[in-house]
Amino acid sequence: MPTKNLRRTNNLDIVFEHNPSQGGCLASAADLTFQVSEDSYLAWNGEQEPQGTFNDLPYNFMDKGRMVVDVQRPELIQATAYLLGMLNQMSPRAIFPKLVSGEDAEQLSELMASAENQSDWQILALSPEQFPQSAPIRLGEAFEIINPLNRQVILSTRPKDSLGLLQYFSYQSRPTLGLSWWGSDSNQITQLAALLANPRRGLAQTMEGNVASTNALPNDVQSWNLSGKSLQVTYPESLHWSIWISRYRSLLLFLAALAGGGLCWLLYKKLGRLPQSQAETNATSSPPPTASEQEDGEEPPPENGEESDDSLSSDSDADL
Repeated sequence: MPTKNLRRTNNLDIVFEHNPSQGGCLASAADLTFQVSEDSYLAWNGEQEPQGTFNDLPYNFMDKGRMVVDVQRPELIQATAYLLGMLNQMSPRAIFPKLVSGEDAEQLSELMASAENQSDWQILALSPEQFPQSAPIRLGEAFEIINPLNRQVILSTRPKDSLGLLQYFSYQSRPTLGLSWWGSDSNQITQLAALLANPRRGLAQTMEGNVASTNALPNDVQSWNLSGKSLQVTYPESLHWSIWISRYRSLLLFLAALAGGGLCWLLYKKLGRLPQSQAETNATSSPPPTASEQEDGEEPPPENGEESDDSLSSDSDADL
């Protein structure tokens, strides 16, 4: 690797060129088996698990799938066609999902709610009002992309902004690619899908993360990893509790310490007792004599300040 491209962690894409013998025409490439030498520095531990990012393309979208499209929006139909073309460019074999279209919002809601067992993945091309709320970015309200380490704002939407958004997430327990837009210009989604489907630019192979959007620069695409590990999405109109904690951490700690001290003082006043002397403890702990003991001739001990009859009689005799 060139020294300027060397990093602490290096991701390598290995491409094999295989030319089968003539005369054996197949619908797709033949299965190939490769073995890594024991002396190699490459580490291989089996099949790669889905990461929930665009790195899963196109492998999670090569089986049976479906497309739910709002046919009342021509820009969504065009964007879906571009996206399907992008997947076919990346896939070693053709991808033909089932088209499911809705005429109105009610039909689209029913189609989205119905989970077909025959489809392993899906493409949703919907308006912001119909888009699932479980997507990495909730549409219909202003949002910010921030760095959770230093709370730096990477992207902040403004009322006049318009963005085309391609989001990859799990919906109804299946991989889902969602096409929609944020803002008033719905043509941004067509522009985004057209740029990704352009084989000369190769933007689809360079996408990272799980969200791709149009950029302020023309003919440019940005991708974000909004899984929560590196970047996060916040909504200024409905601040999240983590933002309040980060902004007012010192005040919250002071209030928590004050409340804890007050609670300890109340518990001490309610449950605390002063220590008693041993004599008082014995006096209060000795039980009074029972009726049977008095009948046996044992008299109870005199109380404090009183003397027995024997002592009084002896004193009177001495006086005489």
